Amino acid sequence: MVPLLIHFKKCQYKVKLMMKCSKLFRSNRKEKYKTHMKRNIVVSILAILFLFSVQICPAQTSAEIDGMKKDISALKEGQQAIQKELAEIKTILRQKPAPAEFKETVINVENDPSKGDKKAKLALIEFSDYQ
Repeated sequence: MVPLLIHFKKCQYKVKLMMKCSKLFRSNRKEKYKTHMKRNIVVSILAILFLFSVQICPAQTSAEIDGMKKDISALKEGQQAIQKELAEIKTILRQKPAPAEFKETVINVENDPSKGDKKAKLALIEFSDYQ
């Protein structure tokens, strides 16, 4: 009788353990389901906000498209005119002779009015016109 009672108690313990495990498993599944649903809701809200934030452009009429094509062709013509003028300016600048080389000159300033020492190593001379 005693081995049967021990066997019964062991089985009873196993059943209790299995019930606890199943409760934990069910509660864990519920938590996962809740977090999964929360994530789905957040993603759905973000998708809806994104779709409403995108502005849909109205279709352009053929008159508007023709007007844009005319504007683009006018801009291209203006750009070509500017390029031609630039090429002309470059040719004019190339044809212009190079400036003459600098030649050193000696200026006699012995009797002209001056300030400072007459034997200075450097003389600063200013040419100006008072009008």
